[in-house]
Amino acid sequence: MQSLVNAPVLALDLVRHPAGDRVCDALDRVLVLDADDLVALARTAAGLPSRTAARRRLLAVADLAPRLSDALADTGGAFAGPLAPAPLQHTARRLAACLLGRLPDVHAMLLSCDPLGDDDAPLEAVGAALDAVTAVWSSRDPQADPADVATLLAPWQAALPPFPTPTPLAVPAGATGSLLDLLDAVARSTPEQWTELDAAHDALFDGLAWSTAVHEGCRAAAESCRTSDVARWHLAAARTAHGTGQVGQGIAPGAMMAVVSAVQASCVRDLLPPETTASLTGACRAVLGWSG
Repeated sequence: MQSLVNAPVLALDLVRHPAGDRVCDALDRVLVLDADDLVALARTAAGLPSRTAARRRLLAVADLAPRLSDALADTGGAFAGPLAPAPLQHTARRLAACLLGRLPDVHAMLLSCDPLGDDDAPLEAVGAALDAVTAVWSSRDPQADPADVATLLAPWQAALPPFPTPTPLAVPAGATGSLLDLLDAVARSTPEQWTELDAAHDALFDGLAWSTAVHEGCRAAAESCRTSDVARWHLAAARTAHGTGQVGQGIAPGAMMAVVSAVQASCVRDLLPPETTASLTGACRAVLGWSG
């Protein structure tokens, strides 16, 4: 489900994830590991006690998270009779709590691209990086043992600076400098603006129109070899949204859809038809005062 190509979906998931801001930091840092980092991580991991048991327990905790397929099956009855407000609100909350992707999907995503997907990447380093992501993913789950989280983070913390480590964001070729302005506008957004963004997004798109437009932007990023750079901007947007305190499970989903679509369009503006760019950036331009 998750891939760097569909980074907007990953960003939407991480906004709903309880530890999404920390996961953004971890994923962003993993994506920019260099050869020296991997060597240091491998050397340190090899000298520490086994992480197998802690890994197994935290993966089991992550597997308990609500599944979208189960929620859809369980809530299907809500639409069988009269549409009473209370059951519908409960259904919406249940569905909003479910991530489209899960931790194994995030692992597969990282293994499908460099640096972890490089055939020359040391296996010990790859395992330690994935363990660090697992630890951060589970770090705010009340069922996760803090000792297990610490065990999985130990190689990283011994070899490399702890999360977050500032890593410069490159503006993709063909994009515009307005990306930083967009993140600044998101950071300064008010609760009223999140509500307005949600409504503005709904007013702009019907049916599958949003998915089609974002898919066009994702394909443009992949074909222009900007996938990793664009993904890092999406991680930055999700991290910024967390910092506002205005987002969370089930809160204004259309608002964050407006943000990620604006990020995607800005990153590949030179490759999209003007009307597609206008639709994907429209809500953020109208509500956040962003020049686009």
